[in-house]
Amino acid sequence: MPDFAGPALVRLNDNDLTDQGRTFDEKRDERAAENVTANGTIKKYIIAEKRTWDLSWSMLPQYASDTYDEKGARDMIKALAMVGNTVTLRVRNSYGEEYIYTVWIQDYSEKIVRRDFVSNIFLYDVSISLKEQ
Repeated sequence: MPDFAGPALVRLNDNDLTDQGRTFDEKRDERAAENVTANGTIKKYIIAEKRTWDLSWSMLPQYASDTYDEKGARDMIKALAMVGNTVTLRVRNSYGEEYIYTVWIQDYSEKIVRRDFVSNIFLYDVSISLKEQ
């Protein structure tokens, strides 16, 4: 098992994703049913609860060697998104607690924002949406 003690906060399939220009948003999708009892109170029953994550990067280099932390860049994220299966998402909070989820890749998009032919660096705006299985 790879070492997860480093500064990486997000991993997909045990691949560190760069923190460079990244935003991270987690939402909770709750499926519930409400019943009104005979005395007028409302009871709520949670049927299912799933989380969704939206990750995006701005000015993300194509290769990990061009990021400041040398972690997964656009090419690795795109390769994981094209797999089309479930992936393992590992998230570590600021207290060092690690959470592991099995997720579907709902959406992947990218837009090239800069081409530097002199240094052969291409920069992208990348976003990926994940949903708990």
